[in-house]
Amino acid sequence: MTFVKHALWIVIIYIDFIPQVKPAAEFDFETTDFSKIANTPAFVDKTLFIKVFIEHNKTSLITAPPGFGKSTILNMLKTFLEIEVYNTGAPKTNAYYLKEQVRDTRNYKLFDDNMFKISEDANMMKNHFGKTPVLSVSLKCEKTVNSFDDALEFFKYVVHDCYKQYRYLGRSEKLGIDQRQYIETWCDHKTYRMFGKHRVLSGLRDLSEFLYRHFNDKTVFVLIDDHDSVIKSAMLNVTDDGQLDDIVKLSVGLINSLLKNNRRHVHGGLITGVSDIPLFGSGLTDKDDCDTIMKYRFLGDHPFVDFFGLTKHEVDGLLVYPELKLGESVVDTAKAMYSGFTSKKGVEVANLYSILNFLKYGEIKNYWQTFNPVPNLDEALKVPLIKKSIEKMLTDDSINIEISTNLTLNDIIGMRNFLNNPQSQAVSVAIKYFSFLFEEGYLAYALDQGHLQNQVNGKNAVRMPNDEIKEIFTQALK
Repeated sequence: MTFVKHALWIVIIYIDFIPQVKPAAEFDFETTDFSKIANTPAFVDKTLFIKVFIEHNKTSLITAPPGFGKSTILNMLKTFLEIEVYNTGAPKTNAYYLKEQVRDTRNYKLFDDNMFKISEDANMMKNHFGKTPVLSVSLKCEKTVNSFDDALEFFKYVVHDCYKQYRYLGRSEKLGIDQRQYIETWCDHKTYRMFGKHRVLSGLRDLSEFLYRHFNDKTVFVLIDDHDSVIKSAMLNVTDDGQLDDIVKLSVGLINSLLKNNRRHVHGGLITGVSDIPLFGSGLTDKDDCDTIMKYRFLGDHPFVDFFGLTKHEVDGLLVYPELKLGESVVDTAKAMYSGFTSKKGVEVANLYSILNFLKYGEIKNYWQTFNPVPNLDEALKVPLIKKSIEKMLTDDSINIEISTNLTLNDIIGMRNFLNNPQSQAVSVAIKYFSFLFEEGYLAYALDQGHLQNQVNGKNAVRMPNDEIKEIFTQALK
């Protein structure tokens, strides 16, 4: 272990002596709004995700760590697909959008003026741009969830916030008086609080029907961001197993109600999060039928890998940004610090959040440690099995782990107990800790001479992706 610490501290000391580069205001991304990001000189064009996803044509869950661009990707897809409307709910386009191409809206101008890659695909622009009612739901939870009541109030606010996005439905002539009053109740900042759990669970499903009716029986596309955010908050703070069970079921139930057996009103969707969707026989499985969610996990073997994070080509393009005037040694150090997340097929991506903060502040340092910290990491590293494995990976070696594919309530409870008191848990729970670290962006697949290392009994070889992660573990081991 002495050699590991010594070697890494050489890297850290070297980084400390690199002169700071000039910060670039263009990299000050404080928003996930695609239209704002797209108009900055530092914009990275990932619009071909739209084409890949539409051709994929399945309701999907895509997972990636925080800060890898999931929210912006969803907002980009919304901007491309949605029927833009005035406050009255009337479409902004003068085209008969069901059959004609939309060319006269603000969103079209955004895509056309910036000459995005997707704009070059005439068929995509003609057949899909600006033609779909989109129901956009953010489940990002920035509050501490200590109880089921906290979670219920959070989900009430989520539904309330969704209805406010579509407040014009409260005046829609396509809806009845009772429906319009119901919408106004959800929109009002006081009256929405009176709804109970069952209304919360059905609220988004009802909203999908209202959108369907308002847009002349055109089915809705659903976007759900940070599906597991409230579960993660509860996992870290709720000590009662029964309440944690109820919170997980409420979260799953909200998605289930919106997407399952709702093909009349919803034709598809995209869900993002850090981890899997816990299953309780809900029908939201990996099987390929109309009510399923197809799952595409971080760094897995699927066509969406290089859209989350930054590819080598994209990193190279950003690091030669003329205002920065980066020297070759600084560029090499930045790549070693923030890149190295290798997929099963050998695609390498970099940590988007850390790269952008390096460009924003002009300093090579550890940004991930404060943005996405692992609870009680120093205590977890006192568990012999974990400590030995971490020390091994700090020497650029790999370990074999089983990456969880179907999350259960018992997995969540077990990880909650481990994160709160690592040394009191069984070895079986400690082993699953590495899958948790993988999901959170602390590990990547290990390659041997450009190929994925052999799987052994269903386990995958993983390693630490870069110097930023190594620094975090080295400091925690001290």
